[in-house]
Amino acid sequence: MMIPSPALRAVLRQASLCLFAGVAALAPAHAADDPLAAARAEFSAALAAVEAGRVDGVDSERLRAYPLHGYLVAARLRLRLARLDGVDDSGTDEAVAAFLATNADAPVTRDLRRAWLSSLAGREQWPAYLANLSAGLAASDVVLRCQQFAARIALSQTEGLAPQVIEQWQAADKALPACDAAFDWAKAQQLLTPALIEARARRVARNGYGALARVIA
Repeated sequence: MMIPSPALRAVLRQASLCLFAGVAALAPAHAADDPLAAARAEFSAALAAVEAGRVDGVDSERLRAYPLHGYLVAARLRLRLARLDGVDDSGTDEAVAAFLATNADAPVTRDLRRAWLSSLAGREQWPAYLANLSAGLAASDVVLRCQQFAARIALSQTEGLAPQVIEQWQAADKALPACDAAFDWAKAQQLLTPALIEARARRVARNGYGALARVIA
């Protein structure tokens, strides 16, 4: 049986929480009169299939009408992304883009959007990455922000980038692999002055990363 990735487990947990939270509100007083019982059973079985590593099958009309069906679709798309393993697949990317466009900023899109961005970065699909990264996400997530830097460097879109990379470099108090490309670029551009290097090395050392501090210094 396939062991789902931590990211996939997260969306499965999210769907499950929504499922059980919605039961009380959606179910009538008597379970026998519950019009969603059959659809709920289909949903649970389909979600278990995704957790086992299966994305095949055709959903019934009843399942497609179930209020939480979107979480099932998102889980399947997350699994497809996890299986790409660095290989480009326009069909999967198009399916994810269509789902995100249809559901806009609904909660069901949050983890899928991050998983897609991570997949695009891993495959170095930089134009698509920049086109689908919102300013809000870049501001709130350091990994996405550093991937954005890497995308801009790869596409030679570096105007105004130096201050942003330096700011991130100064703020980094531990190793950030996602930022390596941006920090290497800053070093190659001779943007990291001795004063900046010393200040960061001291801060990193204070946070208990002595080995990294020595590398920086």
